[in-house]
Amino acid sequence: MAPSRVVVPLLLVALAACRGAEKGSTSAAAPAARPDTLPASPADTLHFTMRTVERTSETTCGQASKAGKQPCVTATITWPVIADSGAGPAAVRAFVERIAAASFQTGDNLGSPDSVLREMTGVQALMMSSHKGYSTPWSLERKVTVACNGPRLAGLRIESRQYTGGAHPETLVRFANFDPRTGEALGIRALVKPDSFQAFRRAAARRFVQDREKGESTSVGSVKMNPDSFVVSDNVLACGDTLEFHYDAYRLGPHSLPNVSLRLPRAAVPGMLLR
Repeated sequence: MAPSRVVVPLLLVALAACRGAEKGSTSAAAPAARPDTLPASPADTLHFTMRTVERTSETTCGQASKAGKQPCVTATITWPVIADSGAGPAAVRAFVERIAAASFQTGDNLGSPDSVLREMTGVQALMMSSHKGYSTPWSLERKVTVACNGPRLAGLRIESRQYTGGAHPETLVRFANFDPRTGEALGIRALVKPDSFQAFRRAAARRFVQDREKGESTSVGSVKMNPDSFVVSDNVLACGDTLEFHYDAYRLGPHSLPNVSLRLPRAAVPGMLLR
């Protein structure tokens, strides 16, 4: 039987490994989300230190070559260690730590990236023992960055890239927004005025169609859509002058568009946003 491909939930990708080096660098506060009339104070923005952990497994896989075999599992995790001062920063810190230590199998918090590695190397070892001749190196990367950091809104970008067999690596992009003062998670309903939501949806749909017809993403010919049925995703980054949406796939008539991004300028939705 040919070895089956292991599918790892990308949202949970957060690996460390058995050996390697750790790197740390102090980071200044990221730029503010946008010009704001409220004065920023140390208590209103996130303060953090970026940390990177690089690990490789002790076992090696792949075909022998002049360079030798590769480690069976290699992984890099980068995330901001949020200074724990106040309810807002503490909530963001807890969110980031759960991502860094999330199990590939269940999503449970395993406590540390090293614990995640031990679980993942066990899965890879099971593949090798279950399928004679299986020797595919796995590569995983997880990166959490503070995309914007203002007195009313802090945005996080979560990017995962993994290769666990198959023709191509897989990638995933996730966003999260927080009020740095309170720690409130800000989904799209917390960003748009309730009485403006339908108008916001129609504006987003128009922009989506315009981008497709211009060929800025992927062409599906003449795009027809009922604006009132457009799905406004909670996977949104509200930084700067543009709202950025990401869809793993978007169904449009007979077409399925993979990895679709939508950039909606704030100027296209005047008076509709709360932040």
